[in-house]
Amino acid sequence: MKGLARRVIIIGLDGAGNMVKDTETPNIDRLLAGGFVSYEARTVLPTISGECWGSMFHGVQPKLHGLTNEVADTQKYPLDSPYPSFMKLLRDAEPEPVIASLSAWQPINDGIIEEGAANYVANVHADRHHVQKVGELLETHPDFRLLFIQFDGIDGAGHAFGYGTPAYLDIIRETDGYIGDISSMLEQRGLLDGSLIIMLADHGGGGADPNGHGSAHPQDVTIFWGCSGPGVSSAIAAEDICITDTAAVAAYALGLEAPELWSGRVPQGLFRTEPEQDGFGDLPEYYHAPLREAIDKVRQAQDEETATLIYYTDAHHKTGGNQLRVAQAIRHLAREIAPDCIVAGGDWSENGDKADVLRSQRELMSALRVDGCPVLPVKGNHDDNSIHDFHRKWKGANHVIFPIEAYNDFYSKLEGTVSFDKGNETGLYFYYDLPEKKTRVVVLNSIDIVYQVNRDGMLEQNGQWEYAFSDRQLHWVKEHVFDFSGLENEDEWKTVIFSHVPILQRELTGYTDGEVANGEKLWKVLRENRSRISACLFGHVHIDQVYAIDEIPLITTLNSVSYKNFPESPDKIRDTISEAVVDIVTINYAKGELLLTRLGAGEDRQISITSTNG
Repeated sequence: MKGLARRVIIIGLDGAGNMVKDTETPNIDRLLAGGFVSYEARTVLPTISGECWGSMFHGVQPKLHGLTNEVADTQKYPLDSPYPSFMKLLRDAEPEPVIASLSAWQPINDGIIEEGAANYVANVHADRHHVQKVGELLETHPDFRLLFIQFDGIDGAGHAFGYGTPAYLDIIRETDGYIGDISSMLEQRGLLDGSLIIMLADHGGGGADPNGHGSAHPQDVTIFWGCSGPGVSSAIAAEDICITDTAAVAAYALGLEAPELWSGRVPQGLFRTEPEQDGFGDLPEYYHAPLREAIDKVRQAQDEETATLIYYTDAHHKTGGNQLRVAQAIRHLAREIAPDCIVAGGDWSENGDKADVLRSQRELMSALRVDGCPVLPVKGNHDDNSIHDFHRKWKGANHVIFPIEAYNDFYSKLEGTVSFDKGNETGLYFYYDLPEKKTRVVVLNSIDIVYQVNRDGMLEQNGQWEYAFSDRQLHWVKEHVFDFSGLENEDEWKTVIFSHVPILQRELTGYTDGEVANGEKLWKVLRENRSRISACLFGHVHIDQVYAIDEIPLITTLNSVSYKNFPESPDKIRDTISEAVVDIVTINYAKGELLLTRLGAGEDRQISITSTNG
């Protein structure tokens, strides 16, 4: 049986229940993005660590594996048990590989895992020490096959301060930081590629006892369980997940036959088991023919000098929503047509509680990632989530996603790939050069406002409705965007410019809800450099339009989110190809053509760019 993954990494959060959903966990979200996450999985009874971790490792209920806290603390798990752990299963099948177990609760290594099953073992006194231990593991054994890490601080906080309390949630965030450090080390060594990631809690707490667990109360029994990596489907059927299933999932990913006596099973739909048809994976059939047609059209338009970009805007994504299918279709396109970049045109997620919005933004942006093809984020007016506090009249900015947060999450990863405004990276505008195509992709920030909180706790400016190009951004455009000095064939370079809100509101239909401050000043700079501009592309207005001002082609693209805002727009229906709106932009300077090949609702478009060729 061939395994799906090169390695399996399991991260256990003792006592976290499903309460990771109640606070910000950017690193957990990032690791699980594009995979499957449930906040309604079940653990076993009694909801105590010995029983629960025992069931996770051995794939059966506690009455069969017989583990309790006391047993695990004082006895070795029998090597001849009919319920072996997945670690022993791997050790028996493959004697040589490195199997690592790092735990802040010592009975896991001393009594729950069979002696000798793991050959790299560390018991730490505090969760923060896991970062060092993983670093040491990667220095000596980067070829590990299986890694388990157990964090214990969350459960300790529940006992000390109460489960679900602010102090408890603080420790979840702290643990997420350690996970981020570990994830970075793995990513730097390329060890996330080909890895199956499983994250889960062993039990919750605070049900029958605010500072305890062990009961059958839903708050004790309900846990978080997530999985991402090779072959994992984000569209899993609604089968209940039990902690015992973890053993079966790990074994399956490693290519091991699960013991017949295990009660844990691989959840139906978790892995794509059907043969891939034309590489479409588990994309619904209604995507297949439109994808083939779009790919054929783009290939006919491409040559060695053609710049190719995928443009996708106004997704208004909700966690687990149908835009993940669109993102999967974009990944398929990218593998087939090798675009120079993917431009995510703003309004990535629907608004709501900050933690939910961050989770959905990270999920979508991660789902768009393709090796060797950068994703260029364009800030939209919904992306700071400022509307949430405003609508609820909370007199605060607790749900605002500030520019520094957006930069750390999505833009900082582009350092060294794109050129930011040095010293003002959190301005969230930049350009990306394609030397072989003599094209500069420029991403502007039309929500470049002052994020200052007033005495009443509210923002001085609200990004939902107040649009602006700052004076500094104007200066950057004027001094840097059209400066090609030092580049090979500098006289032949062109730009293609992206902004979420159209720079000028005149001649537009759709959502035209206010001028952009400094828009006219910016346009003056563009007009003076129009021979260097192929086109300007925008989202925001939720309608397809092509027009020109001062001989500069201006293009707006329909929203991808599945609703129709204007009578003249095409229908947008979930679970049909019209749920998608993706433009594949090909720019052929020799022919003076810019083509937009549409996947989903709407039509292809062709624009002459001859007048801008100077």
